[in-house]
Amino acid sequence: MSEITETNIESTWEFTRKLTEDCFPRLTGIDGCVRAGDLIQKNMGVNCENVQIQEFRHRPTGFLKFMPWSG
Repeated sequence: MSEITETNIESTWEFTRKLTEDCFPRLTGIDGCVRAGDLIQKNMGVNCENVQIQEFRHRPTGFLKFMPWSG
């Protein structure tokens, strides 16, 4: 098993920063969400042999009548 290095930690923090700052806001279907998906796909491609994307249709406000909205 490999060790977790300082480089691993810094890389993880940088990736998290990019997702939270560069891809904001990430509401379903808007540009920030698409950028986050692209960034995750790119990052996974560096570390995995095979990355597959599953596309789906969504209705962003479909569950609002079931869940309280805090926005």
